[in-house]
Amino acid sequence: MINVTETAHRELLRLGETQGVKNPVVRMGVDAGGCSGQSYRMGLEQAAAANETVFDLGELKVACDEADLAFLDGLTIDFSNDLIGGGFKFRNPNARGTCSCGTSFKV
Repeated sequence: MINVTETAHRELLRLGETQGVKNPVVRMGVDAGGCSGQSYRMGLEQAAAANETVFDLGELKVACDEADLAFLDGLTIDFSNDLIGGGFKFRNPNARGTCSCGTSFKV
């Protein structure tokens, strides 16, 4: 399961509106790289791919392929609009370490 806080949920719907995507699908993934070895990948799409696991959160859906879900299961996506350190935040119970920017992790 990938979780989205209410604050992140509202921000993702707002971003979807600005991009003309109604009921967006948030595609989550993992790329090799970053300070700690793995980095998060997130984007808004119109629909999920056939091979993705989809979590239905009402007006918002989160999609992730099975290989990446092994790294992201239990992830919580949060959002803060703080002037310093604001943006999307990822709380990943699978991460054994993270970098200071919060977008890179190791397992």
